[in-house]
Amino acid sequence: MQDAQGEVIEAEFSVDGAVSGALNIITHHEGHSELGGSSADRWVNCPGSIFLLRQVPKQEAGEAAAQGTLAHSMLETKLGAFLENRLHGTPYAKTVEPIRTDDDEMWDLTDDALTLIWENVLEESITDKGWGIEDKFFIDEQLQMGGFVDFYVIYIDDRGKRVACLVDFKYGFHPVSVEKNYQLAFYSVALRKFIQSHDKDIDKVRCVIIQPRADNDNYQETSYTAKQLDTWEKKFFKAADQIYVKQKPKFKTGDHCKWCQAQAVCVAKQKEVSAEMDLIMIDPENTKLPEVAMVPDELIVQVLEKEDKILSFLKAVRSYAMERARLGTSLPGWKLVEGKSRRQWKKNDEAEIAKALKENGVLEPFNQKLKGLGEMEREVANILGIPKKEASEFITQFCDMSTPSLTLVPESDPRVPVKNLLNMLAEGDD
Repeated sequence: MQDAQGEVIEAEFSVDGAVSGALNIITHHEGHSELGGSSADRWVNCPGSIFLLRQVPKQEAGEAAAQGTLAHSMLETKLGAFLENRLHGTPYAKTVEPIRTDDDEMWDLTDDALTLIWENVLEESITDKGWGIEDKFFIDEQLQMGGFVDFYVIYIDDRGKRVACLVDFKYGFHPVSVEKNYQLAFYSVALRKFIQSHDKDIDKVRCVIIQPRADNDNYQETSYTAKQLDTWEKKFFKAADQIYVKQKPKFKTGDHCKWCQAQAVCVAKQKEVSAEMDLIMIDPENTKLPEVAMVPDELIVQVLEKEDKILSFLKAVRSYAMERARLGTSLPGWKLVEGKSRRQWKKNDEAEIAKALKENGVLEPFNQKLKGLGEMEREVANILGIPKKEASEFITQFCDMSTPSLTLVPESDPRVPVKNLLNMLAEGDD
């Protein structure tokens, strides 16, 4: 295992209960572990991805990742302030006001996430419950098999069972399912390891995904028994054994490829894309694309079914090419240029900027904003002493509802289809 300075050290770890021996383990210590929880779906199903990722340039985080980080930080601050308010009466508004941004949507959605945690996870009580925010847990610390849990709580339920509940907050648009979710299972095993290190065990782990911007439910929950977590733990160590002991790069494509930064150089992925679309990816000039209106319905359906995989692969190719250019090894015929620069206020200088503007005749340089919807609902409920549902109905009368965007999904999706033009014409004839 490499330490932070890059020195190779010896490490022993257990696979399926047996010590596999001293190993020279190579890990990337640039902020992320090779065997982290957020990428567990990939490295468990495709151990070979670890070997490819060691060879490709590390790509810089994009705008979406930065936005997600800010949303997590905002929820972390709000949640900590809210629980401190419930425990000790610490003023909530005074604590969270310094983190307010111009992103009203993020402010409101993190409010909504806080409400879901309080009502559904904590069931509006923190009595006799242990909890933590953004704590890191390990399945195996020597292998850096660990990750940060957004929020967790441990308590004894009404049946005398020790229960843990962990929350994974997702700010992206791409819907993530709570079922058979490797990241949640990884965190559950790691949290259980932490509890076991204190001579206790867990009977059940509740796993929650809160994803306010996705088209699917913004709150999903599943659970794992202790026996199920034993099975997951063996699966994680089996993959670690494949990578660090056998050191055989086995590859397998699937949904886990979507966020893999090695897609552009993965032969298995290229073969899959070529086979599914009947395209020769190494020579696009030989592929003549027809007019969409002339394509048979059967083929259009096939393209729609494979759309995510194709777009994910093309995005990975562009990201890889951009990183090559950034490092000075551009691909033939391509170069990296700067986009348009946009103005923004200097950070941490608002008071001085406002003073200068007032001295030059600006009467009021600040815009006043209403508090977030979730925060106002809780405040109204507390002040009037009414249930949360009634407070929500009171606030809703002052709200405009946004028009939901349209999206194309398979017929198996449980949502009700919108009325199309033929439907509306038929209703008009009646």
